[in-house]
Amino acid sequence: SYYNLDADVENAYGLLRSPWNSNPTPYLTRCNTTYSVLQSNPPGCEWHFGQMKLTEWIDFGTQIQYRPHGKIHTMIAGVWGANWPKVLQSWDYEEYNNGEALALGGFGYQKDLWRSGLLECPTACGSDTPATECKCHCPDLEKWIHDEAGPRIMGVADMVDGDKTVNAEGEDLSKVFMRLLCNDYDDMAPQMGDLMNSGAPADPIFWPIHPTVDRLWQWRRINGMTNETWPPASVNYVHGGDCAGHSADDITVFKNLFDSDDRFYTNQELYDLMDPRKEETTDSVFAHFRWGHCQDVGYPVDLLPSNFVARNTDRFTGETADDCDRTDGSAPEGHCPGRKKR
Repeated sequence: SYYNLDADVENAYGLLRSPWNSNPTPYLTRCNTTYSVLQSNPPGCEWHFGQMKLTEWIDFGTQIQYRPHGKIHTMIAGVWGANWPKVLQSWDYEEYNNGEALALGGFGYQKDLWRSGLLECPTACGSDTPATECKCHCPDLEKWIHDEAGPRIMGVADMVDGDKTVNAEGEDLSKVFMRLLCNDYDDMAPQMGDLMNSGAPADPIFWPIHPTVDRLWQWRRINGMTNETWPPASVNYVHGGDCAGHSADDITVFKNLFDSDDRFYTNQELYDLMDPRKEETTDSVFAHFRWGHCQDVGYPVDLLPSNFVARNTDRFTGETADDCDRTDGSAPEGHCPGRKKR
C-alpha cells in the first residue's frame, strides 16, 4: 500500500516515519535482517511466564516492551543499509557475539542519540535523493574523537559496557563505535522497516500481535498487582530526563472512549478506565486466560507462579483450567475469566 500519509511527524522524505528513519520507499517495508543480522527465537512462553512474575506496574510496563513483545517488531521490520558486524569484525572485535548483539540494538542506540540532540537528521530530501545522501549524522563527531569522548557518548546511547570496548588485541575501539552510531561510513545509511518506528500501526501485522500484550496485562491486573503507582517520566525513560508523553498526567490522543465529554484522557485516566475488574467501564475482557501451548512445554496453563500474589475474587477466581473447560454448563456463573452476564 502507498505510504505517503499526512502527519505532523515525518521523516526527511515526507513519509509517516520517525525522523531518524531515512527510509525513502513510499510503500510498506520489511526486512528479515537487522544491521545484517538474522534474528530468531521470537517471544514465547519463557518470556511471557517471566513477565507475569512482575507485580509492580513500573516493572511490568517497562519490561513488556522488550523480550515478551518488542522482539517481534525487530524481527519483522528489520534494518538494512548498514552492516555493523562487518565493520566490527574487520577490527577483530569479539565481544557481544562478534558485534552481532550490538547490531540488534543499533536502531535503539541511534534513536536515543537523536532524542538527546547528539544525532541530527535531515528535515527534507527530494524523493530521488539516495538514502546515503539523506542520512543522520553527528555534527560534533570529530570533536568527540579528539576529546576521546567515547565512554560518554556510548553512555548516552547505553550501548557498550566500559570493559568491552577493546578488540582481541586490546585496542580500544571507542572511535569505531562512535562512527557507527553517527553513520560515519560512506556505505552506511540505515533504513528501518515500518514496524520498528512510530508508523508501526500502518503495518497490518501490528494489530494481531498486540492483543498478546493486552491479554497478559489484563490477566496480571485481574490477579492483583503489588504496586500500580505510575512512575515519573524521569524514572521510566531509561536514559534519564523527562520523555514527553510518558508521565501519568500527560495528555494522550484519545477521547470519548468511555464518555462523551469530548476531552482527551491522560495516561493515568486510561490506565484506570481500562481496569478489567471494573465492569462499569470495561466491557471487553478476554474470553479465557489459558495458554495451552505453554502447558504443553511445562509451564502453568495460566502462566501464573503458584501462590505468588493474592488473586482478586470479586469477579474472577483466577482458576483457568479443567472446570472452566466444561461444556456441559456445570461451570458456575461468574467463575471463569471473561464470562459475564448480559
